[in-house]
Amino acid sequence: MPTPAPPAAAAAAAALNDPRNFGFSPAQLHTPAQGPQSIQARVANISRNRVGTAYLALDNGQTWTYTDEDMRLGPGDLVTIKRAMLGAFLMTTPSKRSYHVQRVQ
Repeated sequence: MPTPAPPAAAAAAAALNDPRNFGFSPAQLHTPAQGPQSIQARVANISRNRVGTAYLALDNGQTWTYTDEDMRLGPGDLVTIKRAMLGAFLMTTPSKRSYHVQRVQ
């Protein structure tokens, strides 16, 4: 038997599935964010594809992308990624600089 969803999660799911809300993001519907507000992980690898998109692999298995060219990170650096406004995410580096990131895996 599946466990029931917490009330906040059930309300958020109901709001997202309501046809009257089609096209709105969770941020626009003011649904509460689910899960942790931030994570900390170490950089495992940084790579770029042919068009220059940078990919940041973390030691927890997550992969994030960023577009800031001046980011100075290396393997082993501890980063913190936290939720920001409108569904965005900010990564703080050891030098206390913050960058917008997006999770890809």
